[in-house]
Amino acid sequence: VYAVIEQIGKESKWITLNALKVLKRYYNLINQIN
Repeated sequence: VYAVIEQIGKESKWITLNALKVLKRYYNLINQIN
């Protein structure tokens, strides 16, 4: 059971990091346009 919780935690952390990277990329693009 604990292994499953740990795995979900790792995956959600990974998803969060990827989402932040994407947001940062869009933010940079918007700044370049303006």
